[in-house]
Amino acid sequence: MTVKVGQVYKLPYSKSPVVVIRIEPKIEERFDFIHFITDEGKQERLWRIAVEETLELVAEYNTWQEAVTSPEFRGEK
Repeated sequence: MTVKVGQVYKLPYSKSPVVVIRIEPKIEERFDFIHFITDEGKQERLWRIAVEETLELVAEYNTWQEAVTSPEFRGEK
């Protein structure tokens, strides 16, 4: 799975949606920081390896701005 800006994921336990807003490269790709915005407007970050192994991809959009207005993120789907 390739993590990209504009993707909508569901968190594993709460099933809350998050959107990838930025990817911060590190020396080892698996430890890149993936920055998210939550449905509550908070910003969080996880390592790429954690995203790939634990989060569920539900939708992809061209930009994070499109993703945060999407039905998947807003709980309409």
